[in-house]
Amino acid sequence: MEAERKCDGLKEYLPKNPLKYKIISEKSYFGRSDIKKALVTLDKTLSLGIQMSFTIWFQPCDARYQCDPKKPTVNDHTGALIETTCVPCPNERIFKTVDCCVLASKSTVNMQGEWYMNKDEPLLVEGGHAVSVVGYNDHYVDEHGNVGGFILRNSWADGISFSHGSKAKGSHTAAFYAHMIGEADEDNYCPNEISVRKWEPCGDWKTCTSEMTKISNGGKDQRLKCEDGGRALPKGNCDKSLDYYLVNKTGWDQQGLYVTCFVSEKGESCLPPLTLDDVATIYQPKKWAPNDPQMCGFNFISYATFERFQAFLGQSIVSSASYRRPTRPPPTFSV
Repeated sequence: MEAERKCDGLKEYLPKNPLKYKIISEKSYFGRSDIKKALVTLDKTLSLGIQMSFTIWFQPCDARYQCDPKKPTVNDHTGALIETTCVPCPNERIFKTVDCCVLASKSTVNMQGEWYMNKDEPLLVEGGHAVSVVGYNDHYVDEHGNVGGFILRNSWADGISFSHGSKAKGSHTAAFYAHMIGEADEDNYCPNEISVRKWEPCGDWKTCTSEMTKISNGGKDQRLKCEDGGRALPKGNCDKSLDYYLVNKTGWDQQGLYVTCFVSEKGESCLPPLTLDDVATIYQPKKWAPNDPQMCGFNFISYATFERFQAFLGQSIVSSASYRRPTRPPPTFSV
């Protein structure tokens, strides 16, 4: 802790800091109506200090899903494969034939840029984070069916890499979350092409490699590579030298796990039930256009998720501040 506070040369450079300012006033807002009112009346962004956390997912563990229930393993939030123990599965029809489930901790921000938590499951606190609240939309519906929420400006870069508790990140423009533009226009700025949500299943090897499929996909290169990084499956489950195509994407349970199947010239194979964000750490487009960092980088947190975070983790503080920069004498120069 002491090393984190150490800054050699601070006293010398502090008087020259051009960002010096004085806070005149600060006010906090806690309820959704107060936050919305402040956004409108103040006509400026607000700051949000929020607890970062992991949400819990139940994943099936048996031979069908490349998992040994006698020695169960799971990839933790860093991507490391760790030993774990079997726990009772959810009381859901799809789990009736599964005797062993493992608990997997996932980031609470998905590749849609949506903050969420699995209802009725605990949260594991990771740390704190700060974002800007730039607006709201009472009608936007997120992947989990939550209606309405706040539009946030975040500082995270989009892509596949581990940081901030997430192995894969995506985002959108503020205009997209505000329903000012549709998905077709949004693709010009934030195509999110590394997200499985954007990949079109093509059926089989012959269909996937046909000219007609290329034309129907607007000429986009649908070839995928298999990155065997061990982030969602043990290493040794794919061949990096082959071209792959997505042939099927089927919802498996009510949480948001999917079974995805891929085909190469050597045949077809399917992944066990995983989140779409986990799948994106295994298969990735061979060619893809990055998101525009100037236009993208916005997230969405539903009112329901924001209020659950408050209830589970304590107050998430939204605040505004007024400040002024002290006047400085003009610089002098000597010749």
